[in-house]
Amino acid sequence: MARDEFDKKTKETLAKRVGFQCSNPDCPNHATIGPGLAEDATINLGEAAHICAASPGGPRYDPAMTVKQRTGIANGIWLCQRCAGLIDRDERQYTRELLENWKQQAEQRAHQRLTGAAQAVDSPSFAIAEIEAVVRRYCEDRVIEWNEARNDPEDPDRLEHYVEPHYSVLKQGAQPIDASNLSVPGDDGRQREDPYVPVWEQRSESYEPVEELRALLGVSRRLWLTEDAGAGKSVASRRIQAFLCGPEGQRWKFDGQPRLVVRWEPRVQRWPDSYDRQGLIRALAVAVEPSVRALGARVTPAAVAEWALDHHRVFWILDALDQVTDESAVPSLEESLQSGPLQGAELLLTSRANAFNKHAGLSQRVRGWRFARIDGFDRRQQQQYLNDLPGGGLDALFPNYAEVEQLLRIPVVLGLVRRLVEGRGLVRFRTRAELYLQVNECLMSRAAEKLYLHADSEQQVRWSEILAATACEMMVRGMYGYSVQGSFAVHDVRRGASQRCGQPITADEWRIIESVSDLTDRCILDGLTGNNFCWKHRGMMEFYCGLHLARNSQQGWIASVSDRGGVESVRCGDAGVRRMAAEPDWDWAWRFAIEMPPVVWQSDSDVLRASLAELFERPERLDPSKPRARPNELIYRAWPLLDGSRADGVRISRGLAVLERFQAEFRELVEANDTTAIELRNGFVRCPPAERGIDCQPFRMGSREEEAHADSDERPQHSVVVPPFHFQTTPVTRAQYRLYDAQHESVVGRGWRFSDVFVEYAPEDACPLILVSWYDAWVFAHWAGGRLPSEAEWEYACRAGTQTAYGFDEGKALGEYAWFDKNSQGRTHPVGRKLPNAWGLFDMHGNVWEWCEDFWHGDYDGAPRDGSAWVDQAAGSRRVYRGGSWAALALFCRCACRLRGAPDGRRFGRLGFRFVLASSFSEGIRAFP
Repeated sequence: MARDEFDKKTKETLAKRVGFQCSNPDCPNHATIGPGLAEDATINLGEAAHICAASPGGPRYDPAMTVKQRTGIANGIWLCQRCAGLIDRDERQYTRELLENWKQQAEQRAHQRLTGAAQAVDSPSFAIAEIEAVVRRYCEDRVIEWNEARNDPEDPDRLEHYVEPHYSVLKQGAQPIDASNLSVPGDDGRQREDPYVPVWEQRSESYEPVEELRALLGVSRRLWLTEDAGAGKSVASRRIQAFLCGPEGQRWKFDGQPRLVVRWEPRVQRWPDSYDRQGLIRALAVAVEPSVRALGARVTPAAVAEWALDHHRVFWILDALDQVTDESAVPSLEESLQSGPLQGAELLLTSRANAFNKHAGLSQRVRGWRFARIDGFDRRQQQQYLNDLPGGGLDALFPNYAEVEQLLRIPVVLGLVRRLVEGRGLVRFRTRAELYLQVNECLMSRAAEKLYLHADSEQQVRWSEILAATACEMMVRGMYGYSVQGSFAVHDVRRGASQRCGQPITADEWRIIESVSDLTDRCILDGLTGNNFCWKHRGMMEFYCGLHLARNSQQGWIASVSDRGGVESVRCGDAGVRRMAAEPDWDWAWRFAIEMPPVVWQSDSDVLRASLAELFERPERLDPSKPRARPNELIYRAWPLLDGSRADGVRISRGLAVLERFQAEFRELVEANDTTAIELRNGFVRCPPAERGIDCQPFRMGSREEEAHADSDERPQHSVVVPPFHFQTTPVTRAQYRLYDAQHESVVGRGWRFSDVFVEYAPEDACPLILVSWYDAWVFAHWAGGRLPSEAEWEYACRAGTQTAYGFDEGKALGEYAWFDKNSQGRTHPVGRKLPNAWGLFDMHGNVWEWCEDFWHGDYDGAPRDGSAWVDQAAGSRRVYRGGSWAALALFCRCACRLRGAPDGRRFGRLGFRFVLASSFSEGIRAFP
């Protein structure tokens, strides 16, 4: 059927008369999406169809009508795309009389809804006018709030120094990650270091930031903004709310129609209790009530809320998903987005990237999401934020700028730097913990001076102890929203914090802490009363919790006993902390403890030693009720503190006892005749074989100039002398890794797009382990008495005395030695099923890529010539992996081929590892770079 399209004004008038509802009373969707939206920006329901049943051939067609009459309001109906299609297919069933009846019923329903909700309002047209006036007032108030915050030095987000951020959008099919782990390889195995692309390419100094903001909001109707703590997600959500409430945003996004752009943040205002219709109306009514009151409007807040919800005049901003503690909130949101009142709604969600896996149902079962990221501040933005500080530019403030450049990319860190420079002048730090500690000392000193206690350094330490104990108590209680509301809850937290101190906290001390909060411009605490305890941000709470883990006077914290085998078993005496050692929400608290400057703990390292010992315990021993994978990245970071391999030589007293007990786990399995453990212990061969008599002979590492498909990162080819070593004959299998971490598969496999990744891609226990990060591989190797191979060792073993592209005679076929894309059937296969190379090593080509010890470098200029790993950390965090996989082309399975990835990346189903047997415990310890 031919259609006469309505003009814009006619569409809007008609839609208002029927309340944006499909006129078909039997429509299963009923609600449609209102006018003013891009045609390709619709989800599920489709846009309201702009059809005219009076078009030629239509059921209401009259040849005597002019085009103006046919396309007028009198002959128009408002239908969703589904119902419009029904009329197109069956004109005889949908008669003129039936459509006329539909239209009248729809207008009556809209009139009844409006008059019923408006209560005392006499006419629907007057109700609409009052409701829209309330919505406009609401928008104006949000803009005023933003502008006032920009001029308020006391605003908790310090918006007086606000700098517009940059944004990037996640490529389709990729998984969100935090900016601290950018180096994720692409599916083709090459070059894709970042799965995000900028939403606005022209980032010159002359560009208008609002153009980038519009580009971000135009990506999708459902936008999920992720980044690590302190990246400015909450500030960005405030900025987006103010923009969409302002005239420019309304003209651009909503065709000038004011909308309720509502924003909820757990710290300030709880998310709605539920996301069904009534729950949303209640939440919206609370949001608009001040605007209704300010106008003296006769409509009720509930009436405005119901009208806005029914007419799709709400833009939803849900900030800090990772800090929502209500267990029912996220499932309710998911259901509403799938089939409830939020189906088709425009929504912005913010969270840390790890919430993508934690809330897999919301991220994967709800369709239509696009993921974006707040980019870290570049040098120009850093300079803009700090340009008015004394001391000059970045180079003057930070003579060792390269060491702290990555930290300065984080907005909250820049805020702390401002505080520190304003208080002390020039600052120096290498880690976030060092910076936070300096800020703490600076703020405490300023508060002490104002309280006339400037000479009492012990008093300042006591204040820090109270704050640290409180932070730990809140973390143990799972209060990750970093605030406590209500007198009873605050009282319980204070009582728990007091028990964590060697001396109970007095009422006078709590009053002083409240004064300290005010005297430090609320940089540490954002609120402290008998009914409220709120940290400035979550990172601040995590820092103080880390301080408690590193230094406290809590009685019974340290429990050090001798194990039955004579190995000292070090434990932390705090049961609550023990349960949290493998809890992902505690990652940054532990990192702060690990990175805490030695001045904090060096005089008495027993507290930190006991705390870190819990990271090395099996999670099922800590809390059998909750399956968790072992925290391998934290174990890796804690290792040099325990064995003294840090660059500055600092070590925790008796730290080796923790590592010895950790490695004793594997020895105990062997002694207990566990067949898998014995198989693992015996599965090594000497490289080169002793009978070859070629120890310490040089080999040519890298690709030859004439080698086909060689890349520049495989050159220059150079001579390397590799001392003999014992190498695992196969990659580590699922069964072998399960000895170390029985929960890895169930925990790490959760959240991928397949219900069971391991069944899909590694169906047998003898298949190589997949979904394994570099940290997982490094820690497992050390647990089992080994270490990861260097790149030189790996290639030396792979070549097995050859100089060909593959580690066998060129007359042989790759398929005889490797599982790769031509023969793998799209999955891994049990190890050791193909031919071994000349030194008895299986699967060196294909099956899974294998992690090496080395940091990534773009070529071999300056590479070690003694077979050791290249551990120059200035090169970045990326690590090397080798060998190709079941999904790789043959060219990626060559001996010299090398790729790289972020150390916490798990490269879906394609990454594994094997390791070198350490000749002694001390060699395993020394393997830490």
